[in-house]
Amino acid sequence: MTDQTQKKTPDFNVFHVTKDEQGDRWIKLGAAWNNQDGLGLNIRMDSIPFDFDGKLVLRSVKPS
Repeated sequence: MTDQTQKKTPDFNVFHVTKDEQGDRWIKLGAAWNNQDGLGLNIRMDSIPFDFDGKLVLRSVKPS
């Protein structure tokens, strides 16, 4: 996989959601881009949390 074919702005942000005494805590882990054929995603993770349970949440990036 090469980053040269990916557009710079991701289509999604990747989060891990945990619960603590204050409620849900959203931790941004990386970003995802739609494949050119529209049939999948390329995901880049900047980190993996210590308590990772295997669940990721992808949220659309809001247009600026």
